[in-house]
Amino acid sequence: MALQSAMKAFNPIPQKKRQKILNVILCKQQRGSSHLNRGMIERYLSYLSSRFDFKYNVLDLSRAELEIKRLKNRINISVSNFDLNSPLNELLEDSNTHNSVWANLLDVRVFKPDEWNAILKFDNIFDINYFSVYKLGPAKSNHCYLPTAFHHPYAEGKLGITDRFDVLFAGWNRRLRRDQHRAIILNNLAESFNVAVIGAEGWDRASDVVPTPIGLSGKIKKYPTSGSWHPVNHNIYPYCSDSFIFTAYPRAKICLDLPWPDRDIDFWKKHVACDLNTVFSLNYRVFEIGGAGGVLLTLRDEIHENLGLVDYENCLYYDGMLSNMDDLIAHMKDRISFLLNHPGIRHKLRRNIKKLFWTKHTHLRRWEFIVSKCLEDAR
Repeated sequence: MALQSAMKAFNPIPQKKRQKILNVILCKQQRGSSHLNRGMIERYLSYLSSRFDFKYNVLDLSRAELEIKRLKNRINISVSNFDLNSPLNELLEDSNTHNSVWANLLDVRVFKPDEWNAILKFDNIFDINYFSVYKLGPAKSNHCYLPTAFHHPYAEGKLGITDRFDVLFAGWNRRLRRDQHRAIILNNLAESFNVAVIGAEGWDRASDVVPTPIGLSGKIKKYPTSGSWHPVNHNIYPYCSDSFIFTAYPRAKICLDLPWPDRDIDFWKKHVACDLNTVFSLNYRVFEIGGAGGVLLTLRDEIHENLGLVDYENCLYYDGMLSNMDDLIAHMKDRISFLLNHPGIRHKLRRNIKKLFWTKHTHLRRWEFIVSKCLEDAR
């Protein structure tokens, strides 16, 4: 007995390591924001928790504010930033709490200096916006670029669009831009190719910025994305969810990306150094196209090259400037004709872009990076 007691003293029973608790706070509930999909976030965290050994909670903003005491001395990740009036700002003053944020921060950085100063108190700042990090420069060593991605389950979506097209564009009219570049480009392409647009509602709707909109040509096949918007003829599909859109990309011979921002460039020129062709942030449709294995035709720009997109390898680039619309459209038509005449190259681009995006640009990869970084920093 004495020997056994002595052995226990020298070989104590190991204590089970206490699991860290990670809280993800969804600060906004916005339809169409891929990184705010609660169900998918819970799915990724469930998988990663068994790998990294942590517990997790996914909370909306109102619940997080009510349970603020539970969030102290924990690892908190805010998806989109909370405003200055939120009680959650109290967490940023607590040295025992590890706080990170993943959000598109360009608008906050440029237009909301007080809110930006609060953002700088986060332990990790994962910025979705390329321009914010690489053009304005990282604000601190912990301010890094982490773009959005695509969700795996979209690949399992039920096929909603069975038609085939030469050129498919998924997106909406930029009603805050006077140049109406999207309508001009798509209408011109429709003169030569079979073009379809997903997101076709509202293109002919006037706004303060565009009192006389051009609208989409009658030659374009139109699909809305709003479930409350009803079809008016046989060319219009009544509803396209994200998973339906995802399944449409492989059925198009070419998936066109028009990456220029929502707001008129004159608005941005008042605040940052930029020109008419500046691309501020990646279009989320690029990730959908890549994940679905579509043939991506997009603007040659460093923001796309940074993603790993290589001309003739996993995408095709067009060149040109919005300031010279005729040359830009001519080059687009040249690239489209080339792809339509080379099915073998289209097959290669499909295979390679899908491999790139499933390897590097899934939301699971993004959350793996965020979780591992936060757990490591909070040791």
